[in-house]
Amino acid sequence: MLIVDLNSGFQEWWIVSHASQLNAKLCIAISGVAGIILAEEKVMPKWIKKLHLSWFYEKIVWQQTVKKGLRACIFRKKIVQYNSKSEVLEEDDVDI
Repeated sequence: MLIVDLNSGFQEWWIVSHASQLNAKLCIAISGVAGIILAEEKVMPKWIKKLHLSWFYEKIVWQQTVKKGLRACIFRKKIVQYNSKSEVLEEDDVDI
């Protein structure tokens, strides 16, 4: 399995272009999801510090972090729901 975290559009092209050279049965393009999962911390730009707008920057970054966290929780919940539906369908297909 290969997980590709490049810019959207480019990563799909890269996977298709290099598929014959890859020794992977599954390639997943996640396009920036790793940053959310790893909770990368942004460094405050110097110009914001010079303008004494650090409080404003922190407020915006915090709001974005909260929104990303909420979206990640919703995404995880949907995956769990999808997986539980798949398991129920697989159990129904088994003949005893």
